[in-house]
Formats: sequence, C-alpha cells, structure tokens
Amino acid sequence: MDNAFKQLASISKYQPRMGDLLELFTLLNQGMDRQDAKAEFLQRGKSEEYFKVLYNRLEGRMMQGVLLNSFKDYASFRKQLIKLNKEFSIVQILILSDNKLAGIPKAEKLCTKLEKYGLLQHCISIALDLENIFATSEVNYAKYHKYRNLVDKLKKEWEKEYFARRVFAELAFSVNKKKAIEYLKPKLDILEELFPSPYFLFNLYYFSVKNLYHRHHTKDQELILAISKRAMDFFRSFNSPLPYTTEWNFARQVIPPLIQKGDYYQSEAAIRRCIKLADKDSYNGAVSLLYLALLGFHSKKPKITENAYRQATGRSRKFKSEEMEQRWWLIRAYIEVCGLLGMLHIKEPLKWGKFLNSVPFLESDKGRNNVAIIIVDLLYHLFSGNFEIYGDLAARLPYYWDKHLKGPKNARVRYFLRLLHALYDGNYHPIRFERRARQWEL
Repeated sequence: MDNAFKQLASISKYQPRMGDLLELFTLLNQGMDRQDAKAEFLQRGKSEEYFKVLYNRLEGRMMQGVLLNSFKDYASFRKQLIKLNKEFSIVQILILSDNKLAGIPKAEKLCTKLEKYGLLQHCISIALDLENIFATSEVNYAKYHKYRNLVDKLKKEWEKEYFARRVFAELAFSVNKKKAIEYLKPKLDILEELFPSPYFLFNLYYFSVKNLYHRHHTKDQELILAISKRAMDFFRSFNSPLPYTTEWNFARQVIPPLIQKGDYYQSEAAIRRCIKLADKDSYNGAVSLLYLALLGFHSKKPKITENAYRQATGRSRKFKSEEMEQRWWLIRAYIEVCGLLGMLHIKEPLKWGKFLNSVPFLESDKGRNNVAIIIVDLLYHLFSGNFEIYGDLAARLPYYWDKHLKGPKNARVRYFLRLLHALYDGNYHPIRFERRARQWEL
C-alpha cells in the first residue's frame, strides 16, 4: 500500500460505501500502490483521466474524514492541540465566508486558548483578523487596541521561537549529515540572551539545542546532565499546559550518562519518572521499560530486568513494533543466560531456536546490530556446556571482527569477542586463556 494513503486511511473516518470509490479504496487497502491500482482500472476499460479524478476525489473525502476523528486515544495535550487546530480552521472559514456574527465570539475564545497553549502562529493570525474587524466593520475602540497590543506582544515572542526553531533545525541537520557544528556557537549565545519565554516552545527548543550541541560537540557528560536536569526543573515549575514529552525527553536523556557513571540510584529514579509520565501503550512507554531492563543488567540486579520484561510483554495492549519486539527477544535471551549463571530462577526455559529465528541477522552490520546476538548465543552455549557448538561459533569470530569491527570506536567490542575466542582457542584452559587474552589488553 502507498505509505501516504496508508497513514491517511489510519486516521480518516471516511469510508466509501459503493461504486468505484469503494473499489479503489479496497484495492489500496489490500496493499496496492497507486500505480498498480491505476493499471487495474485501465484493464477494466477506465481512462487515465477517470482514474486521476477518482483517486483525487477519494483522497479529498478521506482528508475531510480526518476532521471527524476525535483522536480519543491520543495523549491529552496532543489531543487538545488537534482540537484547537480544528477550531482554528472553522473560525478562519467563518471569517473568510463573511459570517462574522458567528465567527467573532468563537475567534475571541479561540484566541485565548491558542495563547494559553502557546500556538503563537495561529494566535497571531486570529488576533490580526480580530484587530482588523474591530477597526473596520465592527468598530470597537477597546477591543481594537486589545488585539493590536496582543499582536505586538506575540510577534516578539514568535520571533524568538522562530529563531530557536531554525537553530535547532540547522543543528539537527548538521548532526545527521555529520558536519561540524562549532560554527553555531554564536547562535547558542543569542539563544542564551533570549531565554526564557512565557510560551513553552521557545524554551523547549532552547534546552534541546543546548543538549544536542553538547552531546555531539563537547560531549561533556556532566554538562549534558546539568542541562537536562535544569530543563526538567524549569518545566516542572512552568505555569502553562505542557505535553508530557517535554519532561520525558529530558528525563530520558539523563539516563545513559547516569548509568555510564555508575549512579544507578539516580538512573532508576529517572527511569521510574519516564515510566510514570509516558502512556503505557506508547513507544515512549516501551522505551522507558527498555531502559529499566538495561539498568538491571548494568547494576547486576537482573531481577529488575526480568520484571521490566514481564511488564513490557505481558500487557494485553502493548506497543506494537517489530523492532521493539526483537529488542525484547534479546533481553529475554540475556535473562536466560543470567538463569544459567544462577542469578535468576527461570520457571520456563527459553526455546533457543525460537529466539534465533525471531531476531534478524543482518548481512551489513554497520550499526553492530548482530553483536548482541552473537555474544548471547556464545554465552548461552558456553554456560550450558555445549562446547562443540560454542567452538563452531567462536571459530567464526575473527572473520566477523575483521569485516565489521574495524577502527578505534569498535575496540572494546572487538576485545570482548577476542576474549570469547581465546576461551575456545585455549581449549578452555585458564592459563592458556589468560596468556592469549593478555595479547589484546586495552
């Protein structure tokens, strides 16, 4: 199915009932893309022009059907933003169609709500309309000056937000393209002078820019922690409505550096906060539990990992993602290894073949996606006493690290795989193993 149509169909409440519109909708829903559907209609004797008109009509009606969606399953803040955008469209239509008696009171109420939620572009647009109306057709001195002053105030704040958005986009683009980013430092200094704003989006971009810049330029973990904690404190005391993701994003970003420095107490507090903030069936909720599972391994408390695994996989409405499911398969495999080491009591042993069939082994491994699978597979057979299988797997390791783990950034992973190979190469004898291992000390 065409991805754009698929996304539209997932949120539109429109569905044709009969005729060629229903036929086209059915074909696209069955997985056809636009070109395949057109070929099908041409085979039935329809013209290209007819198909184009039909497709556009279906797409247009489905676009209108989006407005009928209540989005009731969305997070409350996001749902409110969608509602305000719908109201904005309705008010604009009322004003443009010269139905001012109906439009003016709705526009005034909407203007207040838009400012409350920090939608400055929309708020300025409505306030400009009201300023013009109260200056011309519905002359009102007090209201004219009220909306004129509001536009002046919001314009200054919007210019700050506009600048912050552009800096963030420029920084994110440079990071994604692996370009130098130190040239942006003067713009960060300007952001520092503009901070803070009574409207949340500028503040969000301000902290996001600082965090992203230091994660990829200075890489100062203490500074990154300080920025994230400052952002969390700032938004907790913010007076306007906020999406939960505002705090969640910064709480999430403190987790890796805290784990890295061995501060498991603070790590767990941040993870528990993320779990509490996120909707349990969302991607963010799944990521929060994944962090909890990883914390269990790092802190040598695999019971935490096992509990996180049960929470993530035992829900009737868990977040559905093939990538996330594969990550949980890996977590389950490492839990099995902990059981073999006597660190956990495993009631139902994992069927190892099922695990290996459930996680993909990629031909191109630039992101080291296969390393976790290789290591857990080796550890499982080692601690199960399957030395013949372990030997077969270990014998392939030199080829793998020579092909996929070159350069200094892969040194630690390459060293660990060499240790696993040294066990096999030294015939599991401790002295021979130690002698071989010392050849590759970091």
